[in-house]
Amino acid sequence: MKQTCPNCNSVFDCQVENAAACWCHKLPAIAPIEAARCLCPACLKAQVQEQIEQFVADFKAGKRYNTAPDYKRPGRPVEGIDYYMENGMFVMTSWSHLKRGYCCGSGCRHCPYPKG
Repeated sequence: MKQTCPNCNSVFDCQVENAAACWCHKLPAIAPIEAARCLCPACLKAQVQEQIEQFVADFKAGKRYNTAPDYKRPGRPVEGIDYYMENGMFVMTSWSHLKRGYCCGSGCRHCPYPKG
């Protein structure tokens, strides 16, 4: 079904009737989504990234427990959410590390776990 994004007015395909098949199902459900107000891919990804940044900041400040493993989804990691590319290499984000659920001890650049 065609929808218009309430944020940017772009037209996009929404599969609200079959949420599991929709492109938005690949993103973590960390941001509240109202079916009547579906956002376009770019706006939803930006909203999810903002929510993740706050989640990571709160975790690092000791304001929340790590519930990121609850947001694991089957399939491939999402660029801009779980990783970004740098000089042809995958760089895992703090969110990806939190979804793993523990520090691997490799000194990762974006490790959100306390250094111990």
